[in-house]
Amino acid sequence: MGGGYGAKGTSYGNTKGSKRGFKEALDHISNALAVASFIPGLDTVTNIASIPVDLLRGDFVSAVLDLAGVVPVFGEAADIAKTADKVSDTVKAVDKIADVSKTTKKASKITSVSDNAKSVAKKYNLGKNGYFGTKGKNTQVFKSKDPIKASADFYKKISKGGVERVLPNGKGVQTTFPDKSSVVYRIITKTPNSPAVEITFKTIGKIKPQKIHFIE
Repeated sequence: MGGGYGAKGTSYGNTKGSKRGFKEALDHISNALAVASFIPGLDTVTNIASIPVDLLRGDFVSAVLDLAGVVPVFGEAADIAKTADKVSDTVKAVDKIADVSKTTKKASKITSVSDNAKSVAKKYNLGKNGYFGTKGKNTQVFKSKDPIKASADFYKKISKGGVERVLPNGKGVQTTFPDKSSVVYRIITKTPNSPAVEITFKTIGKIKPQKIHFIE
């Protein structure tokens, strides 16, 4: 990512110090918004304000959760997809500005999606056959009172330790692991109000390749 220039022509953005300072500033803003969200009447405002901040920090899951807090204000369930589209457009814009399509999170010990099986097994009903939830018509299904929050939580846990990037179409994110296994998270799918997580493998482990739709 290239640098920029200050008001007096001073170069910035090309040093580790300035990048660190920018990240710390975003962290401070995020923390301030989190505290402000507990003030009655400000939660919706802070959720909206947090979305671009979380995207710039590369925290896509938090951005989704911010979105989940905003959606009720729009009333109709059909507006979820429209709002999610706006978030996806923002993700694409941030992707170009901050180059977040490259490595956004790394870990040294986790080498496969299967390494995260234990963290999601009980809550998301991982069966002995390697599938989550229950069998639907064409995919696995997991029922929740809040599909967006449940899917975001599931993705955050099962993608831990991988390398995340924004999908080329801006409709979701993908995390890959050293063993070539991957997790794709899409907020918008062909099934209305049903975000999905798709897991793929080169070598099958504790978890089988599958797509899970989160529904009410």
